[in-house]
Amino acid sequence: MKNNIIYFFHCFLCVFCITHAVNVYADIPQTVNFQGFLIDQQSEAVADGTYTITFSIWDGDDESDNKLWQETQNVLVKDGVYSAALATENAFPNTLTFASPYYLGVQFNDVEFLKTEGKFIPLTTIAYAFRSQTSGGRLVRHTATNYSLAKGDDIILAEGNIKITLPSSSECADKVFTIINIGNNTITIETNGSQTIDDDNSASLSTQYDQMTVVSHDNGWLRLGFSKIEPDSIGTIELADSSISISKITGAGNTVLDNGNPGQFLKSNGDGSFSWAEIIIDENEITNTELAPGAVRTSEIVDGSIVATKMSGASNALGNGNNGQLLQSNGDGTFAWGDFSISENEISYTELAAGSVRTEELSQGSIIASKLSGNGSALENGTAGHCIQSNGDGTFAWKDPTIAENEITYTELAAAAVQESELADGAVTQSKIANNSIVASHFGGAPENGNQGASLLSSGDGTFAWGGFTSTQVTIEGNPTQVYTATGNVGIGTTSPSEALDVSGSVKISQVMKLTPLTTAPENPSAGWIYFDSTSQKLKFYNGTAWKAMWTD
Repeated sequence: MKNNIIYFFHCFLCVFCITHAVNVYADIPQTVNFQGFLIDQQSEAVADGTYTITFSIWDGDDESDNKLWQETQNVLVKDGVYSAALATENAFPNTLTFASPYYLGVQFNDVEFLKTEGKFIPLTTIAYAFRSQTSGGRLVRHTATNYSLAKGDDIILAEGNIKITLPSSSECADKVFTIINIGNNTITIETNGSQTIDDDNSASLSTQYDQMTVVSHDNGWLRLGFSKIEPDSIGTIELADSSISISKITGAGNTVLDNGNPGQFLKSNGDGSFSWAEIIIDENEITNTELAPGAVRTSEIVDGSIVATKMSGASNALGNGNNGQLLQSNGDGTFAWGDFSISENEISYTELAAGSVRTEELSQGSIIASKLSGNGSALENGTAGHCIQSNGDGTFAWKDPTIAENEITYTELAAAAVQESELADGAVTQSKIANNSIVASHFGGAPENGNQGASLLSSGDGTFAWGGFTSTQVTIEGNPTQVYTATGNVGIGTTSPSEALDVSGSVKISQVMKLTPLTTAPENPSAGWIYFDSTSQKLKFYNGTAWKAMWTD
């Protein structure tokens, strides 16, 4: 009884309010006035006050269906009667078109739904008013899942890789549907299976904002505002560069081809669609008919992969051949084994490439005079003692190597041509030396330029070093045992004397060592210094801390 009373007031007041709104106002209402009667378990009107009521609209009559809209209001109840304007807190979306049956769910204070006979309250009389809110009075529906169009649908906003199925055209005479792809995937449009779309079983919208409008006609559907692309109508000129991506290629079952795995290739399914496949070549699968001319390059050949049996013989695969044989062309693209032999005098200069004869190719004693090219013929044996001379054109001639007196001038000698081994002992006299032609570095030991006034002295081993003699000094440079430096010090056994006479080693005096007597001790002495003191007439030595007499009286 409770539910019947409440249901009666819901339906009566809902129909009254929406009808009243449409007849009175020129504008389309944005809310729906709803009234009801609330009683308790004793069928008495509930106490006056404010109650929290949640209203929701569903596409079915219980909670297992889809909830399309919801809002919660604080509603004043007086003598059990309450009134609410639906969509006051949360506006109805445009997708809520009221073109198909909807049901109202009502909850008081978040408890169970108010139902009649276990079902939500049907809303069946307000559809025409809210449907007129859409473009031209047409129903707009959004879907992101596979969807079968209903007779009441008009405009479908679709997204995702989904299918839209058209109803039977015979049940929708002169019906117009518009499908718009609002996403980035491909929308596939299909018929119920027995009908067509302009003679096609299906169509697709592959680009965002692509759209297609169809109208029912006889036993099928016709496109409106959608140009059908005839077979073979798109050529190279019509395609922009890089316009065909993988997502534009049809896979099996008119699906969009996925990206595939690295290394896979496209394989035709035989029905205009493609699938990904691996490249697998079975053993002995590739024959000469599969290979295009020049198809096998170094980069395609695995090391050690070409054996004799992979070569084409005269009528079949080439055999292994005998040891020492070589491959010979048959002149028709096939090969045969042949023996390698060179007949006597078979190789002439025309067979030899430039630089082809190297030391390792020549056997010992293989080059004799007749193997060399003379002026127009083979070179003859020549006269004993003669040598071979180039004619400047790649041929040779014999030449008497005897050099006449004064025949060699500086024009015949190449730079650095005369070495020690080329000069006979005593061959260089003063008259053979041109002015300014011999410099210091030409002598054995390659001495440097030396100091002005110095002389070349023999080092005793055939080489030379700089030295000099004057009336007051002897200077020997380059000798590791005696060095005279610019400071006037003389070193024996050292190249850097620090004193007037600096001896590295023992000193032997066979006669008298004369010391000049000093009246004062030397300054800044070092341990081991000796001098003759003129005052005490004694030799003194420095022990590292003080001067001491070498004897006492």
